[in-house]
Amino acid sequence: MTIPSSHRATETGVTLIEMLVVLTLFAIIAGAIVLALPSDRPGAQRDLDLLTLDARVEAAVDRTLSSGTGFAIWQDRGDIIFLEQGRSGRWVTSSDPRLNPVKLSARGSRMSFGMDDDRVFAVSAALVPVSGTPLRVVAGDGSDLWFDGLQIKREQAGRDEDAAQ
Repeated sequence: MTIPSSHRATETGVTLIEMLVVLTLFAIIAGAIVLALPSDRPGAQRDLDLLTLDARVEAAVDRTLSSGTGFAIWQDRGDIIFLEQGRSGRWVTSSDPRLNPVKLSARGSRMSFGMDDDRVFAVSAALVPVSGTPLRVVAGDGSDLWFDGLQIKREQAGRDEDAAQ
């Protein structure tokens, strides 16, 4: 049985499924845009810097345990650079890709060794700081990262977190 052409629906429109698909796509795009925007939370970049530095120090410790050679950390302006001993015995930038420099972007961030702040913080193959003092990285508003050769400890605005567990 055929329907005469005069009785066919001539209205055009959007089905419910098509509308739901379009709304879902808009929601996905809006979510991606929100996630791509920088965080307005105070200290978010500082926390990211400390977490990155924490991971790089852990990688340096792992490298020391596997290779039997020490490492050093040096601050050049806002960058924290990981060093290894070259063939001549001098400190050179680490060739390990896991130890790329860390940029301390938070205002007022700095490293401290308990002595002169422009020295290299060296760690022996036995994971003992050569200077005998732990490394302290002060990140802007008082959040600290401490490293004594074996353990990394983060202190954030009045509370302590053990980074190495």
